[in-house]
Amino acid sequence: MATILIVEDSSVTRGRMRDVLTSQGHEVREAANGRDALTLLERFTPECILVDLMMPEMGGLDFLRRQSESRARPPVIVLHTDFPESTRDACRAAGAVDFVLKPFDESELTTAVRGAVALGATSRG
Repeated sequence: MATILIVEDSSVTRGRMRDVLTSQGHEVREAANGRDALTLLERFTPECILVDLMMPEMGGLDFLRRQSESRARPPVIVLHTDFPESTRDACRAAGAVDFVLKPFDESELTTAVRGAVALGATSRG
């Protein structure tokens, strides 16, 4: 299966996502904010990134902008509770490929991850 990076400040939410994704055979790595995630990305390239929009230190949109400057650009799914269409547009412009509403539905999460991993595989050719 795929290697997934979860970037989420809530340890409870990270744990739930990790449990769902590892039960499907994915390898999961975790970061509590965007800054920590960028450090992890210096050492490995996941096949998909799940990133929360609102986090301390570096939020999801800032992470997307910084991550999009890097050599490897895995597909990114933004986690959110609710935000304006203008914020969605900014996330898309920075490279987000999908959005998952929090609290997340397991099937919505797995469908989004499956699609992002397939998209990443296609772009890597």
